[in-house]
Amino acid sequence: MQIRIEEKGREDIPLIKPLWEKLNTLHFQNSVHFKHKYKKWTFEDRMRILKEKLGAGLVKLDMLFDEETQAYAGYCLSLIADGKGSVESLFVENGYRLHGLGGLLMQNALEWFDENRISDIGIDVAYDNREALPFYQHCGFYVCAYCLKKK
Repeated sequence: MQIRIEEKGREDIPLIKPLWEKLNTLHFQNSVHFKHKYKKWTFEDRMRILKEKLGAGLVKLDMLFDEETQAYAGYCLSLIADGKGSVESLFVENGYRLHGLGGLLMQNALEWFDENRISDIGIDVAYDNREALPFYQHCGFYVCAYCLKKK
């Protein structure tokens, strides 16, 4: 496996669409209460919300590129807006997990936040994506609050 991390710009965000759709499918499959949300949720919907949230802020997009398959295998999309940082979306394809690649993506994002003197950093994790919690805790993120939504 020959993987390299490619740093992309704001204009390259559409490249994550096929991977984001896999993440959304995973959320749909795992969701207990909000399958309807993930079923109708589109990449374009997500990008509209991201654009509103971002405004004139900064974007960091790192993508995993597999030299052998000539395809992207994961990404981490992070933002800085209004003096706060957020890891907006992180996904690594199944066959590439457990090789430390998600950790490398997260490490790059956290270094970028540090370089920009951002210490207020958050990440939203879907309720039904509990298997991701140990990874995020290992990266220094912990549950701060529960956000409940009316179904």
